[in-house]
Amino acid sequence: MSVANSLQFLEDKYGINVPQAHAQGLRGDNTLVGKLDDYMNRNVPVPGDRTKGGGVHPKNMLSGKFAYLAANGLANKLVHKHQGTGLTLGPGDPDGDSIPAADYTASGITSKFDGARPTWEWIYEQIRSGEDVEISINWANAAGNWAGAHNVRVFGAGITKGKKWIKYKHDREQTDIDPADNKGLEEVEVEVGDIDGDGLLNFGGKKHEISFALSESPARKPTPGTNRHSKDGYFPDQNPTGHTFHELYPVYCRNWVVDQWWDNGDGILSYCDTIRFRNQGNQSTSLEHIEDITTTITVTRLQDTAYYDYVYGNPRMVSIVPRAGDLWHEVWPQYCRMYELLEWLDNGTEVLDSCDYLVFKSLSPPDSGTIDTVHVEGVATDLITSQLSCCVKAGNANHDAVKLVNIQDVTYLINFLYKGGPKPPCQGGVGRYPEGDANGNGITNIADVTYLIKFLYQGGPAPICGPM
Repeated sequence: MSVANSLQFLEDKYGINVPQAHAQGLRGDNTLVGKLDDYMNRNVPVPGDRTKGGGVHPKNMLSGKFAYLAANGLANKLVHKHQGTGLTLGPGDPDGDSIPAADYTASGITSKFDGARPTWEWIYEQIRSGEDVEISINWANAAGNWAGAHNVRVFGAGITKGKKWIKYKHDREQTDIDPADNKGLEEVEVEVGDIDGDGLLNFGGKKHEISFALSESPARKPTPGTNRHSKDGYFPDQNPTGHTFHELYPVYCRNWVVDQWWDNGDGILSYCDTIRFRNQGNQSTSLEHIEDITTTITVTRLQDTAYYDYVYGNPRMVSIVPRAGDLWHEVWPQYCRMYELLEWLDNGTEVLDSCDYLVFKSLSPPDSGTIDTVHVEGVATDLITSQLSCCVKAGNANHDAVKLVNIQDVTYLINFLYKGGPKPPCQGGVGRYPEGDANGNGITNIADVTYLIKFLYQGGPAPICGPM
């Protein structure tokens, strides 16, 4: 069930096309759960009896999930990484339930090995970055041997009064007690930490430990748009106002200052924010929507100087620890040539910065396969933006990535108008919110709430984008 929950999350949040319905199911049927049971070779002693199904451990879970993805055209749609190997169920691990402490490949899909044991910090960072996270929890029997495991999808993590915790979702009751799933899912917050000193995270007490963690997100390609990298490196306050950005693409070497920043409500510079740039040359301004935030490196090659962008987002602007297999793309002088990192020669700081060397293999013709070593001259935040209008979906007041108009947009507008809630993220001129201005009259007020309710429930006309 945790794997089905994870795929549903990836479909809801990122639009990954999962062909089967996530409904009550069992091995042999055409539900998402049923198909995953098939690929994971889940033991179902009595066909059709949901109360007697066996568990699935990390090796079968991962290989089965990858087989399902490959069979449904999703092999190249996700990036996978993991910590831990899972634990054996007894001496000798006769069923091969754990996986090697290395990259793991099945059905042509690879999960990158990211550490021998799951850490709270890693789980927290994955969730902060919008990743899907699943964990395996093991427990021991009276003899001290590992006797069982439970897999859940984690959706939250934090620290309260110095105590680290995670939040997860799972069935309120297992199917042997609630075979019809009448009690549904429940959300649980549990404290985690290595309280017995064996190097594994205990899960709510000494009897349970987290042995495996898997993180997944959509495979990234270079985000199209205007590329500008900060001339101030990484700025720790994450407020871009007053910072200077150097344009790399499409027009090289124009300098822009951020005059104003409209936050999307999360308190940091991120996707869906709106910023106004001022050209330092002719003093013209441009209102822009942030499509992505990543990292740019300035590198010296044998023949010239170039700028490479990290293909993966870096919304928290944290220092990068490069890994073999990471993808980068050239922004200037030749836009969008792709490179795979083969080796990182660190200067001793243990993060990517000036004076490191990187060994890349070109993935783009005409020199695919060519290996080149570059010297890093600088590392900076890169903003990828599109010129407004940012009105992608009229009526989508909360400007969510799914781009749906629903009751959440009505609630968002009411909170904004009457309860001091955040402004609609898509912002135009002073006081204008094109996606929240559902009736398109240039003013966002209670009339737009009424307009959306009529559209959603009374057959009223569809929303239109208001003026910028």
